[in-house]
Amino acid sequence: MAIFKRKSGKEGDQADSQPNGAELDIPESADAALQPDPRKAKAFFERAQTVHETTNYEYAMTMWLSGLLRDWSNFEAMEKFFASTAAFLRDNPKAKGPTKDQSMVVRDAKGPATKFVSAILEWGTKPSDWADGLRAAEEAIKLGQSEQAIWLGDRVLGKALDDKKAKKAQMVKLMEVLRQAGAFELAVRAGEFACRLDPSDARLQAEVRNLSAEETMSKGGYDQTGQAGGFRKNIRDLDEQRRLDEADRIVKSEETVDRVVNEAAADYQQRPNDLAAIQKYAKILLERDKPGDLKLAHNILMRGFNETANYRLKQQAGEIRLRAGRRKIAELRTRLAGEPDNAELASLIDSATNELAQAEIAEYRERVANYPTDLALKFELGRRLFDAGEYEAAIQQLQEGQNAPGKLVDALLYLAHSFEKLGWNEEAEQTYRRALADEGNLTQELLLASRYGLMSSLEARGRENRDLDAAEEALKLASSIAIQQIGYRDVRDRRTELQALVKELRG
Repeated sequence: MAIFKRKSGKEGDQADSQPNGAELDIPESADAALQPDPRKAKAFFERAQTVHETTNYEYAMTMWLSGLLRDWSNFEAMEKFFASTAAFLRDNPKAKGPTKDQSMVVRDAKGPATKFVSAILEWGTKPSDWADGLRAAEEAIKLGQSEQAIWLGDRVLGKALDDKKAKKAQMVKLMEVLRQAGAFELAVRAGEFACRLDPSDARLQAEVRNLSAEETMSKGGYDQTGQAGGFRKNIRDLDEQRRLDEADRIVKSEETVDRVVNEAAADYQQRPNDLAAIQKYAKILLERDKPGDLKLAHNILMRGFNETANYRLKQQAGEIRLRAGRRKIAELRTRLAGEPDNAELASLIDSATNELAQAEIAEYRERVANYPTDLALKFELGRRLFDAGEYEAAIQQLQEGQNAPGKLVDALLYLAHSFEKLGWNEEAEQTYRRALADEGNLTQELLLASRYGLMSSLEARGRENRDLDAAEEALKLASSIAIQQIGYRDVRDRRTELQALVKELRG
């Protein structure tokens, strides 16, 4: 059973560019395909990365799928499949669902991962249909892939929370998937959402309470009681337990920190390319924070990235650079507080602040490029672009970032502010109204900010177009804000100005 058929032209050339040494047939024998086969998948993954970098995203998707059918345990490959898919949909906004070739790859495959790969294909190409994402998470659990299930389940939950058509049964199913994956905190959130969808289900409420207790037990290690020696099975080696306790303890003595650093350094020297050893050593160096520790942690992470190509390490190194930039500004401000008339120091602070802003933008651009399906990163990039005055670029990121879990209203406010800065008052007004559409679920801070923003947009329309209705609505909003919090920004003065405007327009 061949995955690819010969085609004419450019597409045919791509389809025949098969990975060297890769077999294009999925094994017919179920016994031969019960376990992931990284060896057979490797060539497909390498080919997928290559064609993705040439912007042939559609073919890259097909290659990722082919590899995942053989090695469904490769978490990074799954992430990169979604990255290729997001890029393909960005360039082909009218695309709806999988292509014929992609569907054929999965349809003709045999093996335990077929349903899993089919589900991620459907969800990847139709990202609004989060039910396919739920199905993918279920299949990941069946394959024993908890990390994939948690990654998928987290994103499904974010989509579902913003979907007014979400069903209790779906959330109960998601809760169970996340529980089985060991993501108890996310499972509780899914269960609580299910309870909100059906407040009368006392049995479900009890189950969620029990799950919340299970989360606490899991964090404390109490779930080990009764297993091979009970709760104390993990503290037989008291010296090892001391090291674990010291490494995990938030407040550490200087002597303890130095000992933990030395132990982490020794572990790192023994396995310098091991992800856990790299991250542990860098983490404890950052906690100790002696002179030179930040630089050493940065160098360790960058060396790890260069050796392993794991972008998470480079991202952590980037965070250290940003941390150093913030520290420099804080030190300069402390000096300026003692020398308030020092113009040179004030100039240095302005320069360092601008440098940090640009460094943050560059860092988040790179993160978005590496994790294009992580909408929270796009929100963070959009926020920083707004602060830098790059409003059109901010709008592009925020329009995607608004779909990140818990970011909708914040993103809408940044979008509305961006439209205002560009003089697009009609778009700003519509966006503020969107933010207020679910007024009952807004915090007081977001509610006031949304009302104030809409008030400003309506006032602008009232003045520019001599629109009495807009001015009157703006005045009502100003009054409602003043009643709720009279000291909010300049609302007292704005209310007075709007009263004068309404009086003027009424003649």
